[in-house]
Amino acid sequence: AQLVHHARFADERDLVANLAPKAAQAAEAVSAHREAAKLYSTAIDFTRAKGEELAKLYEKHAYASYISYQHPAAIASQQLALGIWKDINSTVKVGNAMRFLSLFWWIVGDQKQAVHFGRSAIETLESVSPAPLHELSLAYSNASQIAMLELDNDSALKFGDKAIGIATQIND
Repeated sequence: AQLVHHARFADERDLVANLAPKAAQAAEAVSAHREAAKLYSTAIDFTRAKGEELAKLYEKHAYASYISYQHPAAIASQQLALGIWKDINSTVKVGNAMRFLSLFWWIVGDQKQAVHFGRSAIETLESVSPAPLHELSLAYSNASQIAMLELDNDSALKFGDKAIGIATQIND
């Protein structure tokens, strides 16, 4: 982190872009998620990366922000990652990004957005052949949790049973 700080103020853009993600991972390893979020943000600001590499940085920033209760930043970064996954036609990544957005929206209390992204994640992942079973089980689990919190027991059980069935099938 100190090297990133000094490289940043020396305007060593490539060095910052290289070191910041590594420093963020080191921060995550010791549960310093707020610091990790700052470092991922710095990496994004200084990177020349595009496409998948940039989307992964946004997702890492989103997760570190979520874990450190910076929910608006988590949503913003995950939405940017989703846009990139859509642009490069990575359907499984699109579905998984939608699932995370569903969780993030639920955390901030926007049930309508949470349900929308949760259902969109399922529809997207179900459209892939062969089905990405791990990601699909997570999407069903997310939908089950949201339904449970909405006191929709039938949907909670339906999606929960689907999640358990797939997870059992793939020994996950």
